[in-house]
Amino acid sequence: MAKTYGLIFTNQDPRSAPATSLAPTLVIFSAIDGTAVSTPGITKPISTVGLYTFNYRPSLAVYFLADGGALVTDNTQRYISGILDPIQEVDEQLQFFTTTFTAANITLLGLGLTNFALGTTNVAIGTSNNALGTTNVALGTTNIALGTTNVALGTSNNAIATTILAYAVSILAQGTTILSSVTASALNTSLLLSYIGSTASSYGDNTQDPVDLFGYLKRLQEFNEGNAQFNKVSGVWAVESRTNITLAIKTLDNNNSQVTKV
Repeated sequence: MAKTYGLIFTNQDPRSAPATSLAPTLVIFSAIDGTAVSTPGITKPISTVGLYTFNYRPSLAVYFLADGGALVTDNTQRYISGILDPIQEVDEQLQFFTTTFTAANITLLGLGLTNFALGTTNVAIGTSNNALGTTNVALGTTNIALGTTNVALGTSNNAIATTILAYAVSILAQGTTILSSVTASALNTSLLLSYIGSTASSYGDNTQDPVDLFGYLKRLQEFNEGNAQFNKVSGVWAVESRTNITLAIKTLDNNNSQVTKV
């Protein structure tokens, strides 16, 4: 979605002539790195107000110079210049994602209602199973003969159970040996220090990652609550902690079709 930019060529009441009857043009509209871009047209959305607008979606930093025309006799008011940068489109991008998530929620709600209807159908299937129960009575007669075979299988299962019990006794003995060599308290202390960490854990910097869970949690807090700097000319974006320790350095690379963070 293109963003709307407004131009007013007066420091007086813009509802008065000649501010309401200008024919402004964009005399310069170019990317600051020399890349050719299309120049948008200027419109007047409200005829009684000296407000002029143009729509544009910058994919890279663009410099513009607008000329209000010869009717503006004061050169300090006749020319308006500025720079359009992709970072100015944050509000438009947030609106797009909000709309997308809303549509996704509506779709999930529709799926939930469909599952409710399937639940009702399963009640009808349960009714059909009652009729099948009558047939199972006849099958029960055949199962009497199968029961005799199962008695023999039960004898075999007793032998298998005895073997499994012997394995269990062996595993219990091995567990006792492990407990005698390393206490539970020592294991807990080792886990806490090596993997979980504490509030004193380091969260690293742009060259070194944290080494435990507490360190990663602290890094997330510093990344979210810390400082950041963006250089519009070089495209460098530096993320810092609350105490100005550099956590990450990224560059926004602008071209005709997209903005890439590298």
